[in-house]
This record gives sequence, structure tokens and C-alpha cells, in this order.
Amino acid sequence: MKTIIFKSYKFLLKRSKTFLFFFLLITLYIFPIPILYISHLIQGKKSMTELPVTGLSDAFIAIIIIPVVETLIFQTLIFYICKEKLKIRNFLLIVFLSAFAFGIYHFYDLTYILYGFTSGVVFALGYGIFRRINFHPILIVSLAHAIVNGIAVLARYLEYNV
Repeated sequence: MKTIIFKSYKFLLKRSKTFLFFFLLITLYIFPIPILYISHLIQGKKSMTELPVTGLSDAFIAIIIIPVVETLIFQTLIFYICKEKLKIRNFLLIVFLSAFAFGIYHFYDLTYILYGFTSGVVFALGYGIFRRINFHPILIVSLAHAIVNGIAVLARYLEYNV
């Protein structure tokens, strides 16, 4: 009986952390979007990257390929190097390093770097938390990143085609 209760508790704990992670992700992405858009209008830019989505292949790459590759590089690889090779045990330092690399990689302008850093913090925290409880961290962070990129692709498509 105790094992059934423990397994049920562990299952719910994993699901609640997933829910909290996606809630944090949505909160950090929905609220800054108007601020970023206004910032780019003030700077005289039409969109955040000035690049339209030209077809389904661009959308597929942005929504499926890029999130998986960036998760493998900026979370999985950085966590591995920091923990296994450099023996860094400070979780927040690893999150910062991962987020910093993610932000610098998204170098379109200063606003986008800061937004990329913030996104990197969320993705790295999610990766670290789900890695710690051994609950598919690559899949969950890639899915979260795909949702964010999907919103960006849709917004860019609407901006150029509507």
C-alpha cells in the first residue's frame, strides 16, 4: 500500500512541476512581448529579426529542428560540461552560464539578447529541474522552446501576410 501511495505522490509531483514550468514559461513570454514590440517600433524596426517566414520548411526548422538542437547545445551540453568536466556543483551558476550562452547566441540586438537570456534562464531552470527528477528534460525543454518558436513564427507570418 505504501508503494502505491509513494508512486502516486511521485507521479503528481512530476506533473505539478511540469505544470509550474509551463506556467512560468508562458508568463515570461506573454508579458514581455508588447514591451519588445514597442522597443522595436521605437528603434524603427518592422519586426524582431526583420526576416519573414517564407514557407513551411522555415516553420518546420524553427519549430521542430532548432528547439531540439538548441536544447542539446545550450542545456544538455553546458550542464554536462559544467557538472562532469568542470565539476561545478552550483546549480544557479550553471543556469546563468547556460542562459548567458543562449542569450549571446541570439545576437540580433541588445533587447533580443536580454530576451534570449531570460528565455535561457527559464529553459535552463526547466532542464535542471527535470534532469534532477529524471523526467525527460530534453523533451520538455524542447517542447517548451517549440511552443515559443511557434508563437514567434505565427506572429511573423501574420505580420508579413495580413
